[in-house]
Amino acid sequence: MRILFCWEFGGGLGHVYRILPVGAEFLKQGCEVILAAAGLNPALKRQFPEFSFVQPPAWELPPQPLPLSQNYGENLLKNGYRDADSLRKHLNAWAGLMDSHQPDLVVAEHAPTALIAARSKGIPRAAMGTGFSMPPLTDPMPGLQPWFKIPDQLLGLKEQKFLDTVNPVLKSAGCAPLASVADIFQESDRLLCTYPEFDHYPARENMPYQGPVVYSSPDIKPQWPSESHDNVFLYLNSDNRFLLPILAQLKILGLPVLAYIPGLTDLERQSMERSRLRIIPDPVNLADAGQRCRFAVSQGGHNTGALMLLQGVPLLLCPRQMEQAIWAYRIEEQDLGVMFSFFDQEPDYKRKIETILSSDRVRNRVRTLSIKYGRPDPRKRVEQLASRCIKSAETG
Repeated sequence: MRILFCWEFGGGLGHVYRILPVGAEFLKQGCEVILAAAGLNPALKRQFPEFSFVQPPAWELPPQPLPLSQNYGENLLKNGYRDADSLRKHLNAWAGLMDSHQPDLVVAEHAPTALIAARSKGIPRAAMGTGFSMPPLTDPMPGLQPWFKIPDQLLGLKEQKFLDTVNPVLKSAGCAPLASVADIFQESDRLLCTYPEFDHYPARENMPYQGPVVYSSPDIKPQWPSESHDNVFLYLNSDNRFLLPILAQLKILGLPVLAYIPGLTDLERQSMERSRLRIIPDPVNLADAGQRCRFAVSQGGHNTGALMLLQGVPLLLCPRQMEQAIWAYRIEEQDLGVMFSFFDQEPDYKRKIETILSSDRVRNRVRTLSIKYGRPDPRKRVEQLASRCIKSAETG
């Protein structure tokens, strides 16, 4: 069986760390895997030499500042679907990729345009991802922003705007129109790779949770600046606005920090290091990192956050964009961590860090969660996901 694995939207390692283990399991089960994903660095590609890597379609989109999306369809409009020419080219490019490689199954990881193209060609398909990329299939789809209630009437108007924008493009490309935004996922095997506590949406009906696909670099062990269990693990991009104030506050508190900060040059990394701050150039094994970590600082990515929480490590979350802000809000709402507001221009860094250090409620809730789910076996989960995809393609 030939499988085309597609990744279209989103950044960071979380998407990659779902795609690569499941793709490797497809290979183990005798499939040919073609991976269409942008942004994979050469080191990751070298770990999976059996994959055929192809360049996915790139969006040709005129820049336009837009407000935060209020539902899934509006988020797609913001990220490319609003421009008819760009969407038509993008859809035709995905269709051309499928014509070239003739897959027996298309697996989409946050790749809605690939799903639409596969739907138009009658190719069996599966959609895989966290709650953000796998929204509830309601009509209209629910609001994205959990910090306020969006009236159903407004959501319906936004849904209609999406359909009025997209359906003429689909018609011109020879594709069947969508009756609703949820039709993007029509007849797809939907694999929601998270737990209810980690879902970007607070409630689901008739949608089973498969559990998170959690992965981290197996070879690189964390080298802590301290032998104690008071270490802080930090994973923030160099352009995260919370980074430098948090590092300054952790220094004042005297806490030892192991930090992975993508975007730093070697010179910048060396100049920032100090006796109780060790900055590493590559991701470490997060399963090991959780063993000697008092709390973890992250941007609100699902993979890192889920791995730490399942090991009983509370989170201090510093979101940079919408998807991370929603997840951070949901985690704080359940007392599984503390977040810096996406909208707060003058955060109280001292108070937030003192809260994550001293809150018995957060510590107890995280411990209860880790006991509830135990330590996940990623090998078993990816085996189940791959087997299910293959079976669904074979049965039509």
